[in-house]
Amino acid sequence: MSMDNNFDRLDAVLRLEDEPDRVPFYDLFADPEVIEAVTGKQLPTALTYEQIKMTVEAGRHLKIFRILRRIFEIQVDFYSKLGYDYVVLTLPSPFPRENVILAEDTAPLRRYKRVWQDENRGAIESREDFEKYPWPDISEIDDVLMLLLNALKQNLPKI
Repeated sequence: MSMDNNFDRLDAVLRLEDEPDRVPFYDLFADPEVIEAVTGKQLPTALTYEQIKMTVEAGRHLKIFRILRRIFEIQVDFYSKLGYDYVVLTLPSPFPRENVILAEDTAPLRRYKRVWQDENRGAIESREDFEKYPWPDISEIDDVLMLLLNALKQNLPKI
């Protein structure tokens, strides 16, 4: 079955510019276990913001870039196979937090643990927390995001 993937369709719908030939599929993200089950390919371990940042700082882009390209190659395959008109670029958060809840995973396609935001505690709850918080530098964020964007661009289909 051939999928008619077309980002312009989604773009026109989001801008309320045109009536699409079909309703575009849209999901905020897909769980890695689902991506692996659909594609039959194992995703490399996800990289944290800190790992990517250290790579950018040290100028050791090649190894991390290969891992990122492999992740995006599998994601492009997943979203294309299922008829999506886009590929998700998930950005790792540069804002550290410890206010999470871990629980056993009971889903048919399991991961080690499920992680939820603890809605009873914030990462910053006082002026003291605010002052101690390790705020990221905007230029570091730009470097990390550009590395991710460039890795994804190399896996997108040519139009």
